[in-house]
Amino acid sequence: AGLAYRFALEYYHLRDSLTSISQGAQSADMDISFKIREQEYHLALVNKDDQIKRTYLISIILFSVMACMILLILWKNLKRSRKDVHELKRLNHQVNEHNLHMQTALHALEQSQRDNSRIMKIVAHDLRNPIGGIFSLALLMKEEPGRTPDDRMLLEMIWKSGKNSLDLVDSLLQINVNAKELKMEPVDLGETLHYCVQILLSRATEKHQQITLQADPLVLSVSRDKLWRVVSNLIDNAIKFSPSGAVIAVKLEEMGRAAVITVEDHGIGIPESFEDKVFDMFTEAKRHGTDGEATFGMGLAISKQIVEAHDGRIWFESIPGKGTTVFVALPMEVSKDR
Repeated sequence: AGLAYRFALEYYHLRDSLTSISQGAQSADMDISFKIREQEYHLALVNKDDQIKRTYLISIILFSVMACMILLILWKNLKRSRKDVHELKRLNHQVNEHNLHMQTALHALEQSQRDNSRIMKIVAHDLRNPIGGIFSLALLMKEEPGRTPDDRMLLEMIWKSGKNSLDLVDSLLQINVNAKELKMEPVDLGETLHYCVQILLSRATEKHQQITLQADPLVLSVSRDKLWRVVSNLIDNAIKFSPSGAVIAVKLEEMGRAAVITVEDHGIGIPESFEDKVFDMFTEAKRHGTDGEATFGMGLAISKQIVEAHDGRIWFESIPGKGTTVFVALPMEVSKDR
């Protein structure tokens, strides 16, 4: 029994020792586990810090590359802009020189045109008297009794040539109408149209034509002589290019703030190929009248100059083979710049 007791004591002693050792081992294992976890945490922090640093580094590198690319683009654009500015300055200098040459040439051309117009008017004025003398003498000789048919035919040709020459001289004297040269005065347009119709009625009668007039009483400040020239040109053209027995309608009416003169015929009309040329001076868009009347192609051009010098407008509507209507619109109030 004493031996068993002693063995029991040793057993419990050994068991307690093993339990103590086991608890110490477990405590050591816990310390090691904590240390390992602490190391793992530090390692994770280091890895995270490395990852952040790597991200920052990549971002810095990308930003640096982008900044370099932007600076390169800006440098190229600046270089190109300097080149473009230099080229623009060069072109601008060339344009300025070209404009200067053009202005010089234009002034010279305008001066030449003024000189030519002055010389032409002087020549036309000097030719008027001798041509008028030939015209008058031919008319007197043609009406003398006892003339043979051949003499009358020759005198008729001389008379017609003299009349055409006088018409040409009158047209040349009307070229280059300047608004500053106009003598403006209150004019009853209705009376002016009535006067023109009465003057040209004999010519229309020769072709068995009729001229009708419908005019409202309108008074405008215009150049009486120049406006008479416009109306007579338009009616004369209507007579010239209308067939025998035609009716020519002349009308004056107020439309809005303008006085509109209308001359309508039922003649040969204006071909489409002439529409852009009829108002040109010395135009090629000219034809003989229905009775072979000569034309110089200046009447509408001179009329356009006169109308525009009054701040007005002239235009036409035409159907080839059916007739032409010419419109002249004059403002009821004269421009303050005049």
